[in-house]
Amino acid sequence: MRCVATAPAVPRGARAVPSGTGAAVETQCLTAAAAAAWGARALHRRGAGGGAVERLRLQRRGEAALLPPPRVFRGQDLASWCRETGREDLLGEWDDPAKGPQDVTRGSSERVWWTCGKEECGHRWGAQVGDRTRGGGCPACAGKVPTATNNFEVHGEEHGMTELLGEWTDRSRRPKDFTPRSIAKVPWQCRECEHE
Repeated sequence: MRCVATAPAVPRGARAVPSGTGAAVETQCLTAAAAAAWGARALHRRGAGGGAVERLRLQRRGEAALLPPPRVFRGQDLASWCRETGREDLLGEWDDPAKGPQDVTRGSSERVWWTCGKEECGHRWGAQVGDRTRGGGCPACAGKVPTATNNFEVHGEEHGMTELLGEWTDRSRRPKDFTPRSIAKVPWQCRECEHE
């Protein structure tokens, strides 16, 4: 048996007492199964997760046992999906300290941290789980972010554009802060006519 705080009886068809109204609450002793069912119904009534404020109140009062399981998945969690489909590379690139691949679904829109599995890259970035399972990869390997080996300065030196690099006048940003195909606008100054 477990004693839990319950709202006063609500007539059939009426809505439950809204949280924060200061309505009187009575204590009722329930069996463990009934308490678990009551907790799940009461918290899930207010949407997925049961209302963050209500969850915090229960946790602070030491009544976390009344909370429903932390996650109820409608889909498959990422860890088991990766094992079934042979995409263990995603599990190896997972780098989020706050949660693990078993805590999110494979199509989740949650943004988590990843680290590129290629030894020569090692880039760390944030991306949605669903984007990764649909084929998204490392932005550094795809040339979308500047790296030590893929930036405008290295590209200019490798392709004989040292004169062009000499016309760069932006003092706050350097050529190595951009990819070779960047569309960013930066100030330049012509060496011949000194037009900026």
